[in-house]
Amino acid sequence: MAPVKNNAYGLGDTIVGPLLASMSEVSRLACVRVSEGLAMRTAGVRKPILNMSEVTEEEIEQLVRYDIEVTCWLDDSGDRIDRVAKRLGKPVPIHFFIDTGLNREGMPYTRALPWMKDLAGRPSVKVAGTYTMFIHDREHDKFQLKRFNQLIKDARNENIPLGLIHASPSFTTFYLPEARFDTVRSATALFGLYPDANAVSMADLKYVWKLRARIVRLQQLQPGETVGFGPNSQWINQRCLHYFQSAQPMAIQVLQ
Repeated sequence: MAPVKNNAYGLGDTIVGPLLASMSEVSRLACVRVSEGLAMRTAGVRKPILNMSEVTEEEIEQLVRYDIEVTCWLDDSGDRIDRVAKRLGKPVPIHFFIDTGLNREGMPYTRALPWMKDLAGRPSVKVAGTYTMFIHDREHDKFQLKRFNQLIKDARNENIPLGLIHASPSFTTFYLPEARFDTVRSATALFGLYPDANAVSMADLKYVWKLRARIVRLQQLQPGETVGFGPNSQWINQRCLHYFQSAQPMAIQVLQ
């Protein structure tokens, strides 16, 4: 699963989404805003897309109309889905989002089982997946994984459908292979970023972006002059000027 979130980290979801969808290694995509999912569908993405944020009833309807799967974690999710499914005349594909220790979003694992059973038993619901998020700490992630595995076991004992099981972002994909389940959600790694320095030897990643800025003003200052407010700005000025002189000599010549 390829998360294309926050406008593909600034690269453009309508550019990156279709590019990733064209790759056989990518089975599906994900986003965190309704607008991102709709934009990728409009740009021609036909593979499954999961919206990973909790949304309003109106947004659920919009997502379903664009064949985008819906994340659920709130107590009233079932009632909202019931109303949407009734209006559209078909069930809503959902993913259970379980909080196993991030304690930021998701249905807490301690009370998730009856909630999952209730949702899965509604004719308005089609369970497409189940997932959790880790905190990106190796030891704590193992603790979360133990909780998630126990919930999966309990759900299966209750004959609760789970759909596609996924949990691993880039960090966990590298360091906790037993948490890869049916698919992984590597986001930053797809863009060439390692989770930390120790992971550099584990894969050969290539950056897909460069940070660039347009020079809007360049001024040659005399020794001892300052830039901005305060007496300490002189040192900053000298360092900045030195950087531009050493790194961009041709640009300075052209602008002068």
